[in-house]
Amino acid sequence: MVFVKTKCCGKNIYYPPLLKNESKLPEAIELIVKDAGQEDMPFQIISLAKEQAECLDPQRYDITMKRDSSDYVYSTSDLVNLSGKRFHSKRNFIARFQKNYEYTFRTYDSKADRVLVMELFENWKETVGHEIWEQEEKLLCRALDWCDGLGLKIGLLFVGDKLVAFSVHAVDNDTIAFTFFEKADTGYQGAYQTINQLTAEAFFQGVKYVNREDDMGIEGLRKAKLSYHPIMIVDKYKVRVR
Repeated sequence: MVFVKTKCCGKNIYYPPLLKNESKLPEAIELIVKDAGQEDMPFQIISLAKEQAECLDPQRYDITMKRDSSDYVYSTSDLVNLSGKRFHSKRNFIARFQKNYEYTFRTYDSKADRVLVMELFENWKETVGHEIWEQEEKLLCRALDWCDGLGLKIGLLFVGDKLVAFSVHAVDNDTIAFTFFEKADTGYQGAYQTINQLTAEAFFQGVKYVNREDDMGIEGLRKAKLSYHPIMIVDKYKVRVR
């Protein structure tokens, strides 16, 4: 069993234990409860899959589905090809971008591009109406610092010499890839749709699914993620001892 624990907002936060034998989950959860009992601090277990939550005794645990943390999973072919009427507006945005701008797309150079990415992020955060950017900034810095060692794939979209969009991904295997960050200058209409399609085409060939993570309860982000027609929304659960 492998356990992952962190602290946030005065709580101990535990992630789902990594188990060689999934039938050991109730036992592993009890070990978490025992560990948490050694500190005078509230705790919870987050990001449990539905199947994991259903293995636990509802009389002992308060189990809650947290919609804001649900992951959006897409078909890679949908993101690459944008076929059919449901993606008509996405194709139009991309066509407009391609018509209006002289653009280039390339992969990130860790020695030359870090400043450009952070400048775009700084401009992006001035336009958002939520406070999660502080956490995102820390995580983005870590991703850029460790991108080579982690094997991250980072795509950059330029108009002339100006960086107008970037996205950060990891390909786990030939089944699934993950998108961690995607930011664009909204002054360039179609930049988001274009970076989305180009990175899928460049990085996800041979991968069946793309997990673009959760919407954090942000209404605009939820609308945007739903507009790409996920084939699955993977609900996550949090657990507390009653």
